[in-house]
Order: sequence, then C-alpha cells, then structure tokens
Amino acid sequence: MADKQKRTFSSELGAGKFYPDLPKIGLDTLLGKELLIEEARIVRGFQSQFGERDFCLLKFKDAEGVVGTVICGGSVVVKRIGEALAQKILPLYGTIVKEMGDAGFEYYDIL
Repeated sequence: MADKQKRTFSSELGAGKFYPDLPKIGLDTLLGKELLIEEARIVRGFQSQFGERDFCLLKFKDAEGVVGTVICGGSVVVKRIGEALAQKILPLYGTIVKEMGDAGFEYYDIL
C-alpha cells in the first residue's frame, strides 16, 4: 500500500499564496465586527498536529476600509463559506461570532 502523500499549503493552494501582500489579521480581533467577505478559499482535509481539519482563508474589508486576510477553521463557518462559494454569491457581508452550542461547547458562526 502506497503512503498517502503529505498535503501542504503549496500542494493544495499552488505556489501562489492567498494575498501575501495583505495583512494577516487574527480571528479574535475580528469577532463581532461586520466584514465584507470579498473572496475565500477552502482547504479540506489539511493534516496538522491536531489531526485532519478543514479551514477557510478569507479576504475581507472592514468598516474602516482595512483590507486583510484571516483564517478560520470553525466547521460552521467553513460550511457556510463553502455554500457561498458553490452558489458564487461572494462578496457578502458577514459577522463572525462565537456561539454557545447545546452541548455546552463554543463554536464559530458567520451571520
């Protein structure tokens, strides 16, 4: 049985990076702020030290006109961004929030 090839950002996204010239903003600083999500990419099945994960890379503009990128691995956000990409309806305004789930665990959502 052949070994599964190790997946990297380069193998999944190509040699080009996701807007390398834009500032990378931490997700926590954007929580609760309305953003215009202009573009997005989803990486599925990325292998990390914590196991296999899906995440999305978002290019956004905030209310002050600052343009940047952010990474989010919240499964609800990834699902909703995936739906927006499939329907080709970006750009959309959204606010990333932390919600409390029924099981008592926090999760990220985009409203």
